[in-house]
Amino acid sequence: MPKNSRWLKELKEKKEKWEQTILAPALQKIGPKREQKVIGIGHLEHPVKEIYTPLDLEEIGFDYLRDVGFPGEYPFVRGSEPTKDPSKPWLIRIYAGFGTPEESNKRYKFLLEQGAEEIVVAADLPTQIGYDPDHPMSAGEVGNVGVSLASLKDMEILFKGIPLNSMRRVGILGNTIGPIALAFFIALGEKQGLSPNEYVVHIQNDSLKEYGARNTQFIPIRDSVRLATDVVQYCAEKRLDWNAINACAAHYQVAGCAAAHAFAFASAITYIDYLIEKGLHIDEFAHLFNLFTGGEPTFTGVAVIRAARRIWARLMKERYGAKDPRSMAIKLTAYTVAESTAQQPLNNIVRIAFGTQTYALAGVDYIYNASYDEGLAIPTEDAAMLSLRTQQILAWESEIPFVIDPFAGSYFVESLTAKLEKEVLHYLSEIEEMGGAIEAIERGYFQRKQVEQGLIKTIAISTGEKPHIGVNKFKINESAPIPMFRQDVEVARKRIEDIKALKRERDNDKVKQCLENIRKVAATNENIVPSVLDAVRAYATLGEICDVWRDVFGSFEFSKNY
Repeated sequence: MPKNSRWLKELKEKKEKWEQTILAPALQKIGPKREQKVIGIGHLEHPVKEIYTPLDLEEIGFDYLRDVGFPGEYPFVRGSEPTKDPSKPWLIRIYAGFGTPEESNKRYKFLLEQGAEEIVVAADLPTQIGYDPDHPMSAGEVGNVGVSLASLKDMEILFKGIPLNSMRRVGILGNTIGPIALAFFIALGEKQGLSPNEYVVHIQNDSLKEYGARNTQFIPIRDSVRLATDVVQYCAEKRLDWNAINACAAHYQVAGCAAAHAFAFASAITYIDYLIEKGLHIDEFAHLFNLFTGGEPTFTGVAVIRAARRIWARLMKERYGAKDPRSMAIKLTAYTVAESTAQQPLNNIVRIAFGTQTYALAGVDYIYNASYDEGLAIPTEDAAMLSLRTQQILAWESEIPFVIDPFAGSYFVESLTAKLEKEVLHYLSEIEEMGGAIEAIERGYFQRKQVEQGLIKTIAISTGEKPHIGVNKFKINESAPIPMFRQDVEVARKRIEDIKALKRERDNDKVKQCLENIRKVAATNENIVPSVLDAVRAYATLGEICDVWRDVFGSFEFSKNY
């Protein structure tokens, strides 16, 4: 559409007349009206107007072929594939794990019977920070917020009767423990008689977000990035078409979705630069990256995902010289929490359904969603099944899977996509001026933005400016109890006995040799994964391997590192 055309001039005149003669009197009747805003876009809030027209696209210089294009083509705004099989619109994942490997194995079998296509292992806190269940630091936390995992033996029990190739994919949110998580799945596949090209593994492996958001880090930040990129390098060199790393925006969501995605891109850039320094070309490994997105309110969520695809494609092509379309077409993972509340938790069923619908409309590749009771306890079996059914209803009872990027061309969504892209790039520029993600985290930039925006949001909820049903609006005195999962108090004791039995049965001399080899490799620039894999095969424990890393790299301490 040519700029300043007669048609646009006429449209502008008609719009101005409508505003004066139709809209203004209507607003007068309504009276004072709370200004509608898109919450959490970034450091600037963008007012939402009453209507959007082609004039809004003209304002941003919108060009369909340049800015959107077709599915499966650069800049991949409409997704990485030219079409999708409506019977498999996205990969239906379920995040689960609690207590002992035996207990979680039963839950996994149940969920797979109900149609889950991927199990994402939820590990308990000691596992995430590199402690075995018998370590004093594990006291009170064993099996509480995930399954307790310490060795290959535990993985064998966890997936007993569940061949890794019986699922479309299998995953774990191992971050600083990325090399161990990778080794667990390779060694488990060997035990099941499978070669690595017969199944697909997804490892989150974004260690930087532990320092910037979650605070489960346990070694210095640069050493953790070395371990994370060793995982990607290993997969690239072994030609394992696995998802070796997820750059996570979702964990920074409290900072606003634009800032959150900028943080994720900054982290991805850090990993990419490390990998290039290791001697890899961008097209050898970029396809192993995923983006873990966030931003569930419908229009904001769709728009930021579309903007993220465009930013990634241009980043790969223009900065890194990628030639392979797989490098430029980022795959997206989404986890729906949808601002779930402890108050009136049944309301979360609706929230999570709408949040999941947002990601489905945006064409996300992999979706998993929270259970309505997850803010209170480990989900019950019924709640976990309902979480699964939410995705399945959207996948097979709605029209969503039949249309790719249905919001493309929307005056509102295209305008919002452009504004969000600008916001993300603004934050990314600030981070790069500081020297990149590591320096920004060390200076507290990521953390400060989350606190600032989190405080604004908290105040908005407490004053009622931001409605939250059941919290500050339509509150009730709840009396009916919600069925809740109760953890077995004997879990910790059993897990300690499991560790003792493992150490009696294994070849401890071989374990000692393997751990010493990890120590030697850790002190060099050599890839850590092969030495970790040998140790895992010998039934060295996660805690033993992480203790070697603590000895070689040192332990992370807030007082020294921030």
